[in-house]
Amino acid sequence: MPIGVVHLVRRVNGLEPYRTFIRSLRAALPMDDWRLVLVFKGFAEGEATDWLAEVADLPVNALYISDGGLDVSAYFAAAKQIDFEPLVFFNSFSKIIAPRWFELLTRTLADPGVGLVGATGSLESFVRNHVEYARSAHGIAKAKYLAISVALRPLFPPFPNPHVRTNAFAIRREHFLATQKFPVGNKLMAWFYESGWLSLTRQIKARGLRAVIVDRDGAVLGPEEWPNASVFRSGAQDKVLVDDNRLREYANATPERKAMLRWLAFGQRV
Repeated sequence: MPIGVVHLVRRVNGLEPYRTFIRSLRAALPMDDWRLVLVFKGFAEGEATDWLAEVADLPVNALYISDGGLDVSAYFAAAKQIDFEPLVFFNSFSKIIAPRWFELLTRTLADPGVGLVGATGSLESFVRNHVEYARSAHGIAKAKYLAISVALRPLFPPFPNPHVRTNAFAIRREHFLATQKFPVGNKLMAWFYESGWLSLTRQIKARGLRAVIVDRDGAVLGPEEWPNASVFRSGAQDKVLVDDNRLREYANATPERKAMLRWLAFGQRV
């Protein structure tokens, strides 16, 4: 059975993010049995003909889904329609930058004790973030952030809140489809699935399986190692398998902004 490499293509983003991903994929094509699954979100049936022409030489499945919901909704829609095992998901802003990405993700997942492997992970807590925002705010802003932190407590754990980021991850199809689903129609619920009390990471760990990240050298890293892994908001981020818009945000940030982003992710300053 081929391994499914699922890439979300959002019409609203235009061609460039799609072409960036395809160029990066071509530079590091998998060697094993695999299929590229392009999930065209917001396209009319057959509207992506020109986009598909750019990958006509690759083993491709094209799926069309409505523009409702966010990335996770699209991933579930795709997983239900294909029969590949396991699945490697990439969001619309992903860019593969490590030649061995496929080998490293799938080899790590082949360990029977591992249920989820990502390119990046974070310890961020939405609750703690808003408490800390309130400490530096005044008046109405302070009250607003405190109220938000209280409202978020039923949804998000306190810091540290380890979770594999869903921009690029590998998982067994049966495990993914078995996770408890939520109406992911807005960004808050998408974040809830990624880092809430019932996050994908926590649901996999509830099965007695590990949720890890793997770096470009093949090191399999648990949450205690993420802050100093040079992967996400760490060092030069030079050990990461897959680049995305959040990593680029950190790389291009001012020193002050970079310090804040690292603090949000790991409670540490640069």
